[in-house]
Amino acid sequence: MESKIHTLDNGVRVANFSSPHSFVFTDSTVIPAVDKERAQALMLEVVEHKVSQRNSRFRTVVLEWTLSERVSDEIDYWYTFFAMKKVDVVIVPLPVMTALRKVWDQKKILKSPFRVIRVADRITKRIHVDKFCI
Repeated sequence: MESKIHTLDNGVRVANFSSPHSFVFTDSTVIPAVDKERAQALMLEVVEHKVSQRNSRFRTVVLEWTLSERVSDEIDYWYTFFAMKKVDVVIVPLPVMTALRKVWDQKKILKSPFRVIRVADRITKRIHVDKFCI
C-alpha cells in the first residue's frame, strides 16, 4: 500500500482512501483515483430519512451515513500506517468524515490521518497542499 502514498512538495505524505477521482494539488502533484472496485467496496451504508413537506413535487431527504465493517477495517489499516509514521493525510470523502464525527470526538479525529480536501481554486479544482478539513 505504501506505493499509493504520494509526497507533496512540502513533504506531506498523502493517500487517497476511496475516491474514484484523482486529486491535483497546487504544487501539481497528482494523486490518482482508486479503481472502481475499491471505490465500490468502500462506499458507506446510507439511510434516507424523509422530511415532511406540503405541496411539493419532489421529496426532500436527510442522509445518514454509517461505517460498514469493510470501511472500518480500512480506517484501522490507515490508522496503523499513520501510527508507524508512513502517512500524514488520508483523504476521505465528506460522508466518511461525517460518519467518523458521529463515532469519534474531535480530539481523536485530529490525532488521526483522516482529512477532507480543501479546494484552493474552484475553476482548476486544485487542492491546497497545506490545508485540509475535518
